[in-house]
This record gives sequence, C-alpha cells and structure tokens, in this order.
Amino acid sequence: MAAIFRGELTCYILDSENYVIGQIAEMVDDTEGLRLVGSSTTPLEALPLFQGAGAPDLVFVGMYMNGMHGLDFAQAVKTLTRIVFTTALPWKVKETFQDDPFEYLPKPFGDVAFLKCIQRVSS
Repeated sequence: MAAIFRGELTCYILDSENYVIGQIAEMVDDTEGLRLVGSSTTPLEALPLFQGAGAPDLVFVGMYMNGMHGLDFAQAVKTLTRIVFTTALPWKVKETFQDDPFEYLPKPFGDVAFLKCIQRVSS
C-alpha cells in the first residue's frame, strides 16, 4: 500500500483474536508510514506501554477481551494515543465515546476501509 501521510505512526494492536491481530499487522506492515511496535490479546499486559511519553501513536482496540473491556482500556489511554476500535458493534463505541475523538473499523474490514481509517486518523 502506498504512503498516505508524511511521517511515521507507531501502532499497537490489542484484540482477543490472534487472526485479527495478524490481519491488522499485515496491513500495518504493508502501509508505508506505519510501524508496528507490538500487539497483545490482554489489555492489562498492554496498559503499562501507554503510561507516558513513549506510548504508541495509534492503538487498534478490540472490544471483548480477558481482564478488561476494550472500552475501558480506551478510556484509560485516550489522552495518550489515537484510538481505532475494531468491532462488529460500532453503535456501542459511538454511544460510549460520543464526545471523544476516535475511529473504528467495522469487522470484517479490508484494505480500502483500513486505508480510509488511517487517512482520517493521520489528518
């Protein structure tokens, strides 16, 4: 995939499904200007990475995970990073984050939806 913005965004993927992590990781790797810095299926494991100046620029967050719901994770890190929810339930995200900036990729998604989302996040 071509570069769609200037600079580089560091990305982290958090989802309960390894195949979703793999799909997003492949799209990140194929998109110039994005760099994957990590992934996890466990929000509590990822949370310390988002505490401070070294937080990734962008996090892809699933909804239902062990130990912490994706919405709760997003609430905890929303001032430190840009959030993209990966969900089949976008209405729930809109309802919870109606006053906060966020993006979402409705599952299932492909390259075109991914690139459009990245363009919105990076502008």
